[in-house]
Amino acid sequence: MDPIRRNVIERQIHAYHSRGDYEAAATVSIQQYGAALLGYLMGVVSDEDQACEIFADACEDLWRGINGFAWRSSFWTWANSITRHACFRHLHRQRLEPSPLNSAVTQLQQQVRSVTLPYLRTSFKDRITKLREQLDERDRTLLYLRVDCEMSWTEIAEVLVPPDEHRDPEALQRTAARCRKRFERAKLRLRRLALAEGLLTEGTELNPSVS
Repeated sequence: MDPIRRNVIERQIHAYHSRGDYEAAATVSIQQYGAALLGYLMGVVSDEDQACEIFADACEDLWRGINGFAWRSSFWTWANSITRHACFRHLHRQRLEPSPLNSAVTQLQQQVRSVTLPYLRTSFKDRITKLREQLDERDRTLLYLRVDCEMSWTEIAEVLVPPDEHRDPEALQRTAARCRKRFERAKLRLRRLALAEGLLTEGTELNPSVS
């Protein structure tokens, strides 16, 4: 997502949030960030039905938790963290107790799905996507956050730590350093896979983006 556009969205969400209109803030965030979050989930779980189920959970988590968001990070970072941990719960069968579905959230996430899925079904078979699916969930997440979202290493660390964990600056920097090293290893493995598949030749730069 273009940084200028993201800044506009962040300001709009912040304006609603600061005056206590949490429903409007959540609506804008799902409308504007939902496609990117669903795209990430499609790349991680490689199954449309599962990705949509996790996306619905993430939207509910965002809607329920938005009033407690303290703006210690960007909203974009927080939304990715919410989505990442919804995905973790799903992959490790640690789903929260079901709660009554909010009709507004249900409608929003269905709108995002209806617009985004047709594009993902056709474009996800292009470029390097199939190779990225051979990496594990952590490596795919790092590629998404660093390459597709263009996040800083500190922002990535904020996404990966549990939302309720105390965010000590030094601990975040250690996590960021580990993420950076793991990212380089993931890129190297992706490059080797691309060479083996004939999608890349020696001396050619690899662009691991799926956006």
